[in-house]
Amino acid sequence: MVAAVALLAGGCIVGCGTQASLRQVGSSAPSVGACALSKIPGQAGAPAGLGLDGTGATAPAWSGQVGRLSVAVGGTAYGTEYDTATKTDCIVAVDLASGGLEWDSSPPAGHPDLFGVIADASTVLAATGVDVGNAPELVLPLVTQLAAYDPLTGVVRWTVDLRDDGQGIPALMLGGVVVVSEADGALLGLSEADGHQLWSDPFPFSCAGKGGTVDSTPGGTLAQVLGILGAGPDVAVGYECAGTGGGGVAAVDAASGGRVWSWAMPGGWDGDWQSAATADSGATGGDVVAVPISHLPSAVAPAVIAPAPGPLLATKITNIYGYSESADVVVLDAASGQPLWDLENVAGQWLSVVGGTGSLCVLTDAGGDCRDALTGASLWSVYWPGAHASSQYPALNCVDVAAVAQRCMVSADGLLYLALATDAAPADANPPGPPESGIFVLTALNMATGATVASLPLPAFNPGPDGIGVCLLGPPAVLLVAGGLVLVSPQFEETNVIEAFAAPASG
Repeated sequence: MVAAVALLAGGCIVGCGTQASLRQVGSSAPSVGACALSKIPGQAGAPAGLGLDGTGATAPAWSGQVGRLSVAVGGTAYGTEYDTATKTDCIVAVDLASGGLEWDSSPPAGHPDLFGVIADASTVLAATGVDVGNAPELVLPLVTQLAAYDPLTGVVRWTVDLRDDGQGIPALMLGGVVVVSEADGALLGLSEADGHQLWSDPFPFSCAGKGGTVDSTPGGTLAQVLGILGAGPDVAVGYECAGTGGGGVAAVDAASGGRVWSWAMPGGWDGDWQSAATADSGATGGDVVAVPISHLPSAVAPAVIAPAPGPLLATKITNIYGYSESADVVVLDAASGQPLWDLENVAGQWLSVVGGTGSLCVLTDAGGDCRDALTGASLWSVYWPGAHASSQYPALNCVDVAAVAQRCMVSADGLLYLALATDAAPADANPPGPPESGIFVLTALNMATGATVASLPLPAFNPGPDGIGVCLLGPPAVLLVAGGLVLVSPQFEETNVIEAFAAPASG
């Protein structure tokens, strides 16, 4: 199996040249110690596993202010941390067994802000740059560099400078190649070993005004790396004609940049590339590609709207909040790019697609609909409103934490992990009351049946630096399942507290 991992920082890059600027810095030392991280003492009585009936001990195996962890390799988790004392962004490596810090390293000089970290057994890759715009609503990440670090020491190995008019870099590491997208929808393949450019591939879809930036030319093409297809070497890339819809999905050979297949978006529809993903089909040969699509706004929609790709399947997600039923989720075959099925009329403020071991679950703030990834046959569905939930304060809310919108829940080993609200969960914790235990329950669901395999009432999280506590407006998020642990965060801005609980032994 070819190792692969993906990074998504903000949106899609705009304005990069076709030849990145490489700097070899393998002899440089990291800024180890620049982050003044301190481990919060773990609570006593850590459970041996999640309580099957929710009555077991609720103390975590360990807890600590160790950053926003996003990927694990072996016994180490990697992520980002912002230290409020030194006002420093850092890449962190954390020991999964204990929560102890193995190393931390600041981004290279001139690129102080850190927007995401991915890793494999040989490289930790960070997207760095600066924030632009007016805080807090209009701040956007401006990625200006990729930096590669040694996973054992945190030493910077190489950097690739990009023109500083980017808005984010979707990237993926597969078989020794780093795949990144450019302004006009073209892709670059960089050597993971030294950062040198291996290939450049132009965008496969024609857009009016192609090559323009998002701001100046509404027809500019945007590209987003979605994930791997099976064991590789192919990757799925989503393309959008900005402002006008169109584009589609292409499969690209990561080793050569050659296109394997492409699927064009139906006329009058637009893709939600932030929520699109590849998912395990459970079949030999790999994955499917799930793409949420919706009609273009009437102001820019064409006179004739193409029908949604068939076969159409009705969603089983209950529309308890009365949202507009405007989204479809098209599932594409990894080998050919042809539509396998289309889940229609999905309602919700946000939408996420999670796959594993043959199941594909479409999740919203109202509930979930899980199906056979290849056929679309219904497996199970669920909805999860608490007593205080509403359209303003949905029970499973990722909308207000956009930076981690794809990290509210995790699938691993045939289980779906998420923090579900109880009827006691308050809608809004501003001003907060005293911390409460048990208002959110860490839950593991069998992805094939929907059965609750394990549940554990979460202990109290103290309010964040702004005084806001855990509530329906800002629920806990499951960030990562690795090393026999489930890592949960309260999602407070600049807090980055992690509580680690033992995962169930099996599904």
